[in-house]
Amino acid sequence: MTEQDRSKDGWSQGTIVLSVIMAGLLFVVGAGVRFYRSGLRAQPAAPDSFYVARKPLTTTRGSIIRRELLPDYVAGATVWRVLYQSTAVDGAAVPVSALVIVPTAPPADSFRKVVTWAHGAVGVAPRCAPSLIPGVRYAPAIPGLDSLIAAGYVITATDYQGLGTDGPHPFLIGRAEGANVLDAVRAARSMPEAQAGKDFLIWGESQGGHAALFAGQLAATYAPELSLAGVIASAPASDLIELFKAQTSDPDPVGNILISMAITSWAKVYHDATLEQVLSPTARPLATSIANNCIQNAEQIKASVPAAAILTKVKFVTTPPWTIEPWKTIVADNTPGGVRTPVPMLITQGLADVVISPPVQKAFAARLCTLGDAVDYREYPGVIHIRIAQDTKVEMVTWIADRFAARPATPNCSGTA
Repeated sequence: MTEQDRSKDGWSQGTIVLSVIMAGLLFVVGAGVRFYRSGLRAQPAAPDSFYVARKPLTTTRGSIIRRELLPDYVAGATVWRVLYQSTAVDGAAVPVSALVIVPTAPPADSFRKVVTWAHGAVGVAPRCAPSLIPGVRYAPAIPGLDSLIAAGYVITATDYQGLGTDGPHPFLIGRAEGANVLDAVRAARSMPEAQAGKDFLIWGESQGGHAALFAGQLAATYAPELSLAGVIASAPASDLIELFKAQTSDPDPVGNILISMAITSWAKVYHDATLEQVLSPTARPLATSIANNCIQNAEQIKASVPAAAILTKVKFVTTPPWTIEPWKTIVADNTPGGVRTPVPMLITQGLADVVISPPVQKAFAARLCTLGDAVDYREYPGVIHIRIAQDTKVEMVTWIADRFAARPATPNCSGTA
């Protein structure tokens, strides 16, 4: 079975049926309780002691606290689950978990190049960590993984802070996510078996696209010893204000799940932000219940469907977060594009995406161009949000190889206007 075949039924494909499931729920009210309980039963178990780190941590970003071998995780590679040190949004040292995937074939050069993968939304609870998922399910979810292994790259896949490790998880909090992505590269470089060099490239989708954009902005100052070749952001959460506006003006259950995760996460990370400032009394417990659930596959999503569907019918947001402090500053600080990224960037967007608005994405890419970023912006007719990385992976693997080979990039900023 090929990687493409596996992905059709694997971890990355569970959410394809989300909209159909939600629509059906509205018509099959009598089955709602069974539907919800099925989702609760599908939630993963709590992380084990591997994800717990003693305090205080060391003073070295990217240093490995703990690691364990994961036998037979994916063909052609040796895989470790690692716990490493990174940085929270307030600058504190925090433990973060990740996978480090190393090809079994000997490297062509003295050091391997590194691709650091940033995953999309899976939830905001510790038990939602992708590194807890068996390789038979998660390996196909990393787009192009077989090809990246065959090319001889080390692949790192961070969970981000608060997934696996104790929360809160900084969902769509750019500085923390970006640091977690960069420190995963450092963790791989500290492993002699990986033979990982300083040359690396960042690739992320959805939430991970947001993380990738921030990691690209941070790399030169946060990890100056590394050499960034490029950034791929597949349907990233980009202009947060405009995306919030698009969702609140035309609410749908998928968007309500993501907004619930973002707002509840921000209220935990930023101590002067509260749910009472922006959500209605009816919405608060519904958003909180959604934030307790993982959304890794169709069964897990069922636990959040009833609350998300109700939020389309009731007053959800009472005060738009971009109009009131501290939320206004939070949204602005976590919108990427505040500074220039000094490497080639590729942003991909499906035109059938109802989670990330294509017009908002195109305008965001155009704004990056005004900063002087070298942006290659590509749109794909008929491609939905959760298919963008998988459906374009052949192109992305080629783009990665071109960046590592120092071939000229092809920015198309004139096409984003």
